[in-house]
Amino acid sequence: MATLREKVEAFCIEKGLLEKNDSVLAAFSGGSDSLCMLNILMELKDEYGLRVGAAHINHLLRGEASDADEDFCRTECDRLGIPFYCLRKDAGSYAAEKGVSTELAGREIRYSFLSEIMEREGYNRCATAHNLNDQGETVLLNLIRGTGLSGLTGISARRDVFIRPLLSTPRQEIEDYLKDLGLEGRKDATNEENNYSRNKLRNVIIPYIRENFNEDFSAAVYRMAELLEEDSIYIEGRAKEAVDRYILEKSYETMIRKEAFRLEKAILNRVVLSAVRIVKGDTVNIEKVHVDKIVKLQGGETGKIIDIKDDITAYNNYGDVYIRRKGTAIDPSILSPLKEKSYNVPGTYYIGTLRVKFEVLDSIPDRKDPCCRYFDLDATGRRVKIRNRVHGDRVKPLGMTGYKKVKDIFIDRKIKRDLRNNLLVFLKDDEIFYIEDTVTGEDFKVTDNTRKVLSVGIFKEETDDSK
Repeated sequence: MATLREKVEAFCIEKGLLEKNDSVLAAFSGGSDSLCMLNILMELKDEYGLRVGAAHINHLLRGEASDADEDFCRTECDRLGIPFYCLRKDAGSYAAEKGVSTELAGREIRYSFLSEIMEREGYNRCATAHNLNDQGETVLLNLIRGTGLSGLTGISARRDVFIRPLLSTPRQEIEDYLKDLGLEGRKDATNEENNYSRNKLRNVIIPYIRENFNEDFSAAVYRMAELLEEDSIYIEGRAKEAVDRYILEKSYETMIRKEAFRLEKAILNRVVLSAVRIVKGDTVNIEKVHVDKIVKLQGGETGKIIDIKDDITAYNNYGDVYIRRKGTAIDPSILSPLKEKSYNVPGTYYIGTLRVKFEVLDSIPDRKDPCCRYFDLDATGRRVKIRNRVHGDRVKPLGMTGYKKVKDIFIDRKIKRDLRNNLLVFLKDDEIFYIEDTVTGEDFKVTDNTRKVLSVGIFKEETDDSK
């Protein structure tokens, strides 16, 4: 029968949680779960060449008991011969100051401190001790509160740099492992109090389910979450493709192209949430009702503005929906600057209502496409930046030896004011080589010495408004 160390190692390999020579910071509360995790990391230390440290947060909520937890963790780290990092911060005062629950305050303090230590001390992984029972509690709690697919997938084995090596390990196996080592974790008496929703689930509801419905409840929930996570990864991948195609990100707003609203509802909802997240910074307090309001807005009259949540507004401009913060003046004809973004060559990309196509050719075709311009690929490179104009832009136009202000070129060529800010500007590093339908750069022209040609095509996307 495999040991717990072997099971955890196999799980880490399956989920890609650890690599050779990783620097791992363990979140160490002193409880059984984190004590078990820390000791297993130490068992894997030599085999994987790990550098291991531990971080403890004293939330100052339980008086002498909190201080005793801190002392226990420090002593254990001294025994193991690893660095110990500690933060003492009053979670109660923080919660009152921020107007959040003590539970949320503690989480914010923990993850902020862990991230700070990782950056300062050079750790590339942070291990937290969530286990199989925690997964069951999380999924059931999300279900009771109301959730979508992401909530039913529960806790991920990995989120960015945060890893959960014990996620597939039942709590009883953790206790058995510590008993065999002659170790005992610290007990938090508040875990026995049913003042919090999670404690009620852990102490009352889940034991009832195990006794009356499914003794293997936590493992069953874990298997379900694994299956749903696979589905979620696929859907999120499709959604990301749609975001790249249908969302135009500007400096203080996002535009969702009207074509996005023909997508399947599961994809559309995620596109809308992504647009809100870009402007708001997160999707906290954004619920299904808010997504539905934005979708309904798109099908209504142009020019309508609605409030969403937390100063976020949505605006319908002929079927395209703009998400922005309240108080930002809206002028549909003069949009905010397109953020600079790099694109690979060759490739096809959707920017607002335009399709930009990069092709690599052996030479300029005999029959030139009027939507395309041609450049020396060696000069432009295979990584091109695109943005709108910014103050002070200069370019060396074709046939000239010196630079000229883009603003002056627009004036000379009588480019309408309401178009100037929306024209695409193409750059090699910080050097402009093409401005949409306006000017091409002298230093990027095709010559007799050109080996490969870059074709830049800009096409207005046609839409079928009868659908």
